[in-house]
Amino acid sequence: MKFGILSQYPKVYSTNTLVQACLKNKIAFEILNYNKTDISFENGVPFVYHLGKKISDVDAIIPRIASSATHLGARLIRQFSILGIPSTIDAVPLTKVRDKLVVHQLLINEGIPMPNTYFPVEESDPDVWGYKPGNYPMIVKMLHGNRGAGVILAESQAALKSVLDAFQRLKEPVIVQEFIKEAKGRDIRAFVVNGEIVAAMERCAKSNDFRSNLHQGGHAVPIELTDLEKDLILRTAQICELDVTGIDLLRSEKGPLILEVNGSPGLEGIETVSGIDVAGKIIQYLEEKVHRLKGNTL
Repeated sequence: MKFGILSQYPKVYSTNTLVQACLKNKIAFEILNYNKTDISFENGVPFVYHLGKKISDVDAIIPRIASSATHLGARLIRQFSILGIPSTIDAVPLTKVRDKLVVHQLLINEGIPMPNTYFPVEESDPDVWGYKPGNYPMIVKMLHGNRGAGVILAESQAALKSVLDAFQRLKEPVIVQEFIKEAKGRDIRAFVVNGEIVAAMERCAKSNDFRSNLHQGGHAVPIELTDLEKDLILRTAQICELDVTGIDLLRSEKGPLILEVNGSPGLEGIETVSGIDVAGKIIQYLEEKVHRLKGNTL
């Protein structure tokens, strides 16, 4: 059996730990730089090429797609799917979860609790909003941002207008959310593989920041989830059609709130903090999926 790891950076932790998991589970692998991977249709037959070489011996793929390459990644995943090659994430769920507004619409429609949110269209003026998601301060997030980038705390109406104006000039859509003060700069990242929560950690913001993301200097500790939190996380993964995902949750006075859903979550933080071989669980799940689709038994 052979897996293709779609990754632009073979030396980053997440890619390398997947490579080590393949070796440990005796799975052959090939790292495919998705920026150097082409697709073709030859007399009605689809193919995939990497660096000019036709890919014909891969049994499944593990996409590690950057946000900036979402649509490119989705095209490649769809091409592999046409060829009968399964993935840890399908093309449609990938594009959906990369848009925070779409995720909010999907989850709210299914009764999943989330922070109050406002999506201002271009040139929207807070002075005439019919609704505000909370009292100041409020959170402004880029619609397609990740790792805490493009997240700003607006302390006042004037600050909010200034932040929105800056994003509007950049033609960058945003959402505005209530600030959950009682969370005290903490949130929870839970990692789901094949319908099971395999690891969880509480992330804490550094003292002069409100963002808990590890990439923004926060730190993390292992955490035990409540039954309600587990149920919300697994329902969220199911609604978003994700077999492998990292889901972020806040503890609030209203109860647990789903914050974000990640289709290509990083592995370094969760493995380091929890001590759990999450990459190994991904590889084992994918191996089982391939055998199941082929009608084999392990």
